[in-house]
Amino acid sequence: MREFGAFLLVGPGATELRRVRDLMDSLRRCEPTRGQVLLVADRQPGLHDLARSRGQWSPVDVIDHPVKNAGRGTGMVNAGVLQALRWIARNHRTEAFWLKLDTDSLVIGPFARRLRQFFSDHPEAGMVGSYSRWPDGSPRPYQAWHAGVLRTMSRRIGLWPSWLDWRDRLWLSAGRNHRKRVAVLRAARAAGYRDGDHCQGGGYALSSEAVQAIAARGWLDDPRLYRRTALGEDVMVAMMVAGSGGRLLDFNKPGEVFAVQWRGLPGSPEALVEAGYAVTHSLKSWQGSDEWALRERFLRLREGPSP
Repeated sequence: MREFGAFLLVGPGATELRRVRDLMDSLRRCEPTRGQVLLVADRQPGLHDLARSRGQWSPVDVIDHPVKNAGRGTGMVNAGVLQALRWIARNHRTEAFWLKLDTDSLVIGPFARRLRQFFSDHPEAGMVGSYSRWPDGSPRPYQAWHAGVLRTMSRRIGLWPSWLDWRDRLWLSAGRNHRKRVAVLRAARAAGYRDGDHCQGGGYALSSEAVQAIAARGWLDDPRLYRRTALGEDVMVAMMVAGSGGRLLDFNKPGEVFAVQWRGLPGSPEALVEAGYAVTHSLKSWQGSDEWALRERFLRLREGPSP
């Protein structure tokens, strides 16, 4: 039995592979517990070499994105995340939780014991991360844009905005998949879900019970269910968690796990490590420093002082 799993999507190109190698190194160095790692690959053959490096990272599984040559875009991210969750539901039932990461996320401290204890203390929790507040304590604003996307997705074809391609309108508004998306939204609303709410997608944790509950409702049967939507994957997953009986909770104060916000880091690398965080996002910027300079600072911190 492994105590946790971690999954992420990896797009094409050398930069993505470089990011994943740094992320995997941070996971290996910062978390003493060995967990299962799942990578969803889009045209990234280098990941298979990484998966075979079991002496460094163990175990690592690589599965293909459900859409060939998926490319970028929120809909393709949605498909990749649902592919990962379907694989998890079918193959892994013993992990206490699954950690979702992005390639611009980083592990900066141990997290498994804290998250395992949090889920034990809060059995109602299905999704945990930066939910109602940012790491600095300020409230996250209501996600009105995502709420609007959800309302639009539930419309009939004649009510779609004119700028949307007719093929997308037909795909989104007709047939079994449309009915299933509406059923997910209705189930979430019936459970008290507020349209657009979510834990920020740069890093969050799902209980294994939540993943199995989503799968039991058939919502993972087709990973392409939301592939032509503008809905963020974190909103999609949050809606499914709520609709299957789980709650969304914060776990992002100093001393907790998630120093996660939408754009840029919520503090300097040194301050975040000193505050006791374990997962941070996004490494792409912080006060004028670029991504690779920030990664170098985190690398020095996890390697420790030179002898």
